[in-house]
Amino acid sequence: MYYTREELSKIRDYLEGNWHQMKTISFRLGEDHGFQQAPLEQLSREEYLARLDEVEPLTAIEGDTSTIDLMDDCDGGACPIR
Repeated sequence: MYYTREELSKIRDYLEGNWHQMKTISFRLGEDHGFQQAPLEQLSREEYLARLDEVEPLTAIEGDTSTIDLMDDCDGGACPIR
């Protein structure tokens, strides 16, 4: 969520009343944030919805995965990078 310093009290009030409905949220000042290159770009609602239509949904892994043992190589206390 991009915000301005002037919006902080409104944001605080909103979070206090709606925190139980949220899973996660990130905040960043819209301007003068100190990053040389900001990590995200700001999108309008219309841009967000257009991009959302392009995202393919995640699907579950089919089949029985209960026999996969990924811990065999971790017996020494350190697991290899896979």
